[in-house]
Amino acid sequence: NVSSDLFQIKTEVKLAISPTRLNIGSAIVDSGTTHTSFSNKIASSFKKAWIRLTGNEWQTDPFELSEEDFMEMPTIVLHLRSFHNSEHDNVLVSFPASKYLTRSIKS
Repeated sequence: NVSSDLFQIKTEVKLAISPTRLNIGSAIVDSGTTHTSFSNKIASSFKKAWIRLTGNEWQTDPFELSEEDFMEMPTIVLHLRSFHNSEHDNVLVSFPASKYLTRSIKS
């Protein structure tokens, strides 16, 4: 899910990918890296959701944002559903813009 605010969801976009397709193959969890990437299986759905929420294409190249625009960037929320389909075992992981964008100050 991609939402625009951590506590008050203004807009929510669910990615169009089945858990079955996402769970095919293997996964690596590397907690020692500063870079997070998702499976290519969700790339198309994520990029469409990003455009819908921000009006811009997802990019990895540097770009400029005003402080106001930075504060309005969406929070990315991962809903990890329990293998046993137990709601109380589900996990939500939220990434506000400050966690997925690296800010640099021009001198």
